[in-house]
Amino acid sequence: MSDERTHARLANNFCGLVRTLQSSAAGEGMSLHEFIWPRSIDAEIARLADTIREFWPERFSSSNLQERVRRLALELAAEPIDEKTFARFLAFLAELNAFAERKLCVVPVEGVALVSDDPIAFGPFVLRRATRTELERIHTLTAEALSRTLHTPEEQVDIASRFRRQAEESLANSVLLEFEVTGDAEQAHIVFMEKAGILMDLLQMSTKIAEFCGSARVGLRGHPHSGSYSAWILPLNSGDWSQRNQRTGGIGDLSLHDGNLFLMRRAA
Repeated sequence: MSDERTHARLANNFCGLVRTLQSSAAGEGMSLHEFIWPRSIDAEIARLADTIREFWPERFSSSNLQERVRRLALELAAEPIDEKTFARFLAFLAELNAFAERKLCVVPVEGVALVSDDPIAFGPFVLRRATRTELERIHTLTAEALSRTLHTPEEQVDIASRFRRQAEESLANSVLLEFEVTGDAEQAHIVFMEKAGILMDLLQMSTKIAEFCGSARVGLRGHPHSGSYSAWILPLNSGDWSQRNQRTGGIGDLSLHDGNLFLMRRAA
């Protein structure tokens, strides 16, 4: 996204959004932090975020960009609209353009057994057995991700221990499908799922490299029998990008959604 006119147009749109926020809050007689966002403001944020996302569709999820734009608008609405507002938004676009965080997507598959411990590559995908070495790699990446969250050291140790047990139960003695992608945690998962589905269909029809189990259907573990699957999205490099740190329901009793670690269960 190098067109300066496009940058300027988006910045002008953002400044207009901030003005709307200021006037709406003033009209309600509230401070910015007390103000409840009306539907019109949310709609403007969503439109602006979707326009920005068109330039990096595989890097960022809509919800992530909307939250980023919302926080930036709240921050800048506390001050008068001037050249600094314009410049700050252009700096935000530059941050998005420079984003280069790699995520490792890992999911167990069923209906396929590798004939050796040697990994097999299918373009950007790699199939490998969940050996002790691979599980330790996942544990290490998990611990590194937790170290960059706001959790206390004690909480990090406790959560890492839970995830270690979860990985042992979910991944041990299975075949893993791995995929690397540049993106925030949520979007990495979306891109992975879109492309993994194509690979699963190809494997379903192939017998040259894998041995298939009788009546089992090749697919991500849990599909189609339980209607859910486990996906581990782990960081391969660190950066300044982070999503809000939240504790939500997921596999087991905890899921981190902070741009570094994203462990989730979703209905098929």
